Amino acid sequence: KSMDNFRLALDVTRNSIATNLAHSISVAGDGEQLQAPMLYEELEAKYKEALTQAGVYLKHIEDKNGENRELASKIEELRERVIDFERLLDEERKQHSETTEKYEDLELRQQGETRRIKELTEKLDLSMNQLEEEREGRKRDQER
Repeated sequence: KSMDNFRLALDVTRNSIATNLAHSISVAGDGEQLQAPMLYEELEAKYKEALTQAGVYLKHIEDKNGENRELASKIEELRERVIDFERLLDEERKQHSETTEKYEDLELRQQGETRRIKELTEKLDLSMNQLEEEREGRKRDQER
């Protein structure tokens, strides 16, 4: 699009030069008319040089635009990779959180089971002591 606009501007410039030359030739006297073709050739050479430089400039712009499109594509690819990485990271965090919750739950269960075992062991010890006392009591009763 910028290339079309630039070419249009060059065409307008060329037409303006041609119009000015035609006007100069019609206004000029006999002696000056001989200089008009040389002036036109000079202006046409300058126009062609400007057109060549414009072509080089436009090619440079097109190359830069191509590089920019390539960079934009690479940036978009990197952006997608970052989004994928963030998604994976979120999944890992979620799994870590779930694993931590499960571990904490198991730890609480283990503590509960350990307390229960301790309570049962104490009850068993009491029962064993009671049985021992009862046995000793029977033994004494039998001895009497």
